[in-house]
Amino acid sequence: MADLNKEVLEILDKLDIQNGIVINTSTEQKLDIKTDKIECKTIPIENLDNELSGQKNIRAIIVNEKIFEESNKNYLEKFRDILILVITENPIDKRTVFELLSGQCNEKLKIDGYTGRAIKENMEKLGFTCSAEIKKYKEVKPENEENIFLSQGSLLNHYLNWLEEYVQAELDVEYFVQAYQYTGMTSKEQESKAPFLSVITRTQGKRIEPLRETLLSLAGQSCDDFEVLIMGHNMELQNEKKVLQVIEETPGFLKQKIRFIPVTGGNRSTPINKGFEKARGSYAVIFDDDDLVFDNWVAAFKEKAQEYPGRVIHSYVVSQYWSLEKDDSGREILRTEDAPNNQFCKDFHFINELYGNSCPVLGLAFPLFPFKKMGFKFDETLDTTEDWDYLMSVCDLCGVADVQEVTSMYRLWNNTENSHSLHDVEIWNTNREEIQRRMENRPLLLPEKYVGELISAIEKDNYLFEKNHKQKQQVTPLYYDNGNGYNENNVKRVGSAQFYPQLNYEYHNLEEVGGISSLRWDPSEFGDICVENPRFVIDLKNGKRIVKYVEEISSNGFRIGNNIIFFHPDPQMYVKFSRPLNISKVTILGTMSQDITQDMHNQLAHKYNSNIIIKTKTNLKAFLKKIKRHL
Repeated sequence: MADLNKEVLEILDKLDIQNGIVINTSTEQKLDIKTDKIECKTIPIENLDNELSGQKNIRAIIVNEKIFEESNKNYLEKFRDILILVITENPIDKRTVFELLSGQCNEKLKIDGYTGRAIKENMEKLGFTCSAEIKKYKEVKPENEENIFLSQGSLLNHYLNWLEEYVQAELDVEYFVQAYQYTGMTSKEQESKAPFLSVITRTQGKRIEPLRETLLSLAGQSCDDFEVLIMGHNMELQNEKKVLQVIEETPGFLKQKIRFIPVTGGNRSTPINKGFEKARGSYAVIFDDDDLVFDNWVAAFKEKAQEYPGRVIHSYVVSQYWSLEKDDSGREILRTEDAPNNQFCKDFHFINELYGNSCPVLGLAFPLFPFKKMGFKFDETLDTTEDWDYLMSVCDLCGVADVQEVTSMYRLWNNTENSHSLHDVEIWNTNREEIQRRMENRPLLLPEKYVGELISAIEKDNYLFEKNHKQKQQVTPLYYDNGNGYNENNVKRVGSAQFYPQLNYEYHNLEEVGGISSLRWDPSEFGDICVENPRFVIDLKNGKRIVKYVEEISSNGFRIGNNIIFFHPDPQMYVKFSRPLNISKVTILGTMSQDITQDMHNQLAHKYNSNIIIKTKTNLKAFLKKIKRHL
């Protein structure tokens, strides 16, 4: 057995125990602790009753995994007022695990005992919480191995080592020294009624009316197998009172499901981590205090999780712009600004998700096993995109199952504080690049169906590079008409831009040019492109915002649903106003691609009363000629 005197003294020092008696109940683990103020006695656990009744100033009792034997568990009830030190030898090691995976383990296995994590779970069930821990690591010398599971130069070994470290399997630990204090047991009634879904709602109490609607939408669920954890983050007292009042107003059956948990410090990720820690469900979902869910939300998640247990569940989400107003009496009222948009109503696509987040977080139900058992956490160093970072950390291990129905509404606010208004584009881009860097520096498990799509993506990228490589480099100007028409003098250069495939162009300081009656934006110099869900977000000098969607955008292309297709070079998009407007900023959003699908061709043919059916790209020229004859 290893000499753990140093580790025991270190953990006692951590807990500021400088004197008294330490009792070691393990006759197998000899300790020789000698200090002026600490006395260590070795007493078998079966003789503890006499020692405890006659001794004073017992500061800690050292036990091993035998404490979990039925005959010894009753001693823990007697130790509730004393610090418990659990010393256990790790029953598993990296070499054995990797050999087992390879099917090449030729030695008789002697796996008997508990891992450090298993000790914590068993102690927590008995009401003890770990207050300190020290690990003694094995000394491992690198060896040249033929087995690629063990060969340090192999990609497989690299992946297994990354996974072992990432999930904190602790295979390199030889001994665990853990300190426990009694904090109380979880009731059996509470454990037996654990729900399927834990709904984590973070709030600062600044959006009371949206929160009221958020909870109201939860009251209408067709499936009631959920709990609600409202995480009050860095709340002022007056805001906390408002939130508690809203909770009090909820129907009785919903109120019983709600737990209000104050959280102090940290950033946006902190209340999520606390919520996931406190969650009792098998799945958890983040439902912010200003969004809405439909009656099928919980039911759809549960049904799909039963079909694909362990996967991340992804459902369709509509988005809609809203504003927060006040009536004559000063009461807050919520108003929609446009029709719901279906831009997030599509299946999860792993490869596209590597580029940027396209999944509103209320459409994602995460299995709690990776968080609670494998060490995955929301990164509290990120001010934005923390949900995308977590999604990309677990989705390749868990997989994703799609619910192909709309379950919720992601509300976009024109005039209230949100993560987009609190952080500028530069911070969002910086965090996005950091997450992509992390993905570049770790191995990924690629889901089966994406190999063919990767090949197609490479082929398309080669095609784009050969034909339109300049397109990615261009900085597209915005033309405006302030009474002098469109010309090279009436141009604003882009202030910041994200281009291809996601478009996010910002043009600033337009108030300098006076009243503007129309705008023109050229998405490219080339044809054969599709702009999906284009939007002109126009911020006026007076603080108001106008959003022009595809229905109000003119172009020299063809509109199909929410898409505008341009076959010819020099594509142009226009928005016109009924009167000149004093504009301060214009943001152009959308997605650009060359994915002009068969269905789009057929819709165009039908739109122009043609019986043309395009079967292959080789028919494109003939198709264009026929289209021209109908124009």
